[in-house]
Amino acid sequence: MKRNLIYMLAMGFLGACGDGSSGNNNGSNNFNSSESYTYQLELNGCNTGKHTFSSKVAMCNGLKSQSLNDYCAVSLRENHFNLNNCSGTFVTEN
Repeated sequence: MKRNLIYMLAMGFLGACGDGSSGNNNGSNNFNSSESYTYQLELNGCNTGKHTFSSKVAMCNGLKSQSLNDYCAVSLRENHFNLNNCSGTFVTEN
C-alpha cells in the first residue's frame, strides 16, 4: 500500500511538473507544445481519480475540490498543492 502511495505521489508530481511539450522541433522554433497538469492520489484505499488540467491554476483549484476528488486524500491533495507552489491557502471546497 505504501509503495502505491509513493507511486501515485511521484506520478502526480511528475505530471504536474513536466513541461508537457510534444513533437520534434528539429532545431525549429515552430513546434506545437502544450502543457498539462495531472494527478491521481490515493490514501487508505480512497482514490481521487485521475485529473488532467490545462493550467497550473486549474489544477490548484481542482486539488481543493472535494466533489471532484470524491472526498478523498485531503492531506495528500494539500501536500500536492504546496509542493506545486499553488498561490493562496489550501482550503477544501465542494
